[in-house]
Amino acid sequence: THCISSAASDVYKRQELTEITPVAEKSDWEKITEGFMENLKDVYRGFLDFIIWFLSSLPKLFVWAVVILIIILIVKSRKKKRAAKKAAREAELKAAYESQKEGSAKEK
Repeated sequence: THCISSAASDVYKRQELTEITPVAEKSDWEKITEGFMENLKDVYRGFLDFIIWFLSSLPKLFVWAVVILIIILIVKSRKKKRAAKKAAREAELKAAYESQKEGSAKEK
């Protein structure tokens, strides 16, 4: 019974305090300032969380950067080989065309 009466007296004291202590309403400017400061704190916390995530993720990011770099180098190498093959084919066709053109000019 002692616990129940103690809990009841705590509730009564809290109720009494809220009734006795009037809460002053904040002005619009105070609300704006408080909201702005909370948002700045949130931005700061978000920035710190990002830095922590970034630094802790560097090993994974490094591995992905290497994989992507290798893929880019392979693609560029294949493009160069294709361009070289295409240029060689075009040169071959041009030489064949020129020799055919010369051959038909000599026959005349």
